[in-house]
Amino acid sequence: KFYMIFDVLEEDKEAVDSYEEFRRLPENFQKEYLKLKEKSSKNTPKGSGIVKFPLRAIVESGLGLLNELEKEEYISVPETEYVSENSFFVRIYGNELESEFINKDMLLIDPESCGDLYLMNNKICVLRYNNDLFLRRIEYFKEVVILRCINNRLNPIVITGENIEKLQCIGRVR
Repeated sequence: KFYMIFDVLEEDKEAVDSYEEFRRLPENFQKEYLKLKEKSSKNTPKGSGIVKFPLRAIVESGLGLLNELEKEEYISVPETEYVSENSFFVRIYGNELESEFINKDMLLIDPESCGDLYLMNNKICVLRYNNDLFLRRIEYFKEVVILRCINNRLNPIVITGENIEKLQCIGRVR
């Protein structure tokens, strides 16, 4: 970061970090945030319309595996009716999930948008299977569930029969 080279005030470092965090938010959240910020500057009480969600995990490998974080940090986003208050963020590190997601993307995961597997067909979700967390696209076919790697670089995980009951949807990417 440039401020490691130059002598920069601590408050300016925080402003730069906040801006970098803002840039990693999905574009629709950025637009909504800027609208709310504009409204709040016009006699709206500070802080209204903004919610904080925890950053709970990161995706670091091409396997689509998630690593849960020990220490949570919080990301502020505009309040919206489309996500639950139990939502959380996942950050992508690396380019293994391109073209859908790129390095340092932040995905908002909504646990309350998980439903029956047939309703989750073709949705990207955080899933727990055999004690591992995955970020995968679900494909549902009656007695078979396929967890497909987002960029199709890896073989899919095929789950059948009683093993389907071991699959848990943690949340859906919003």
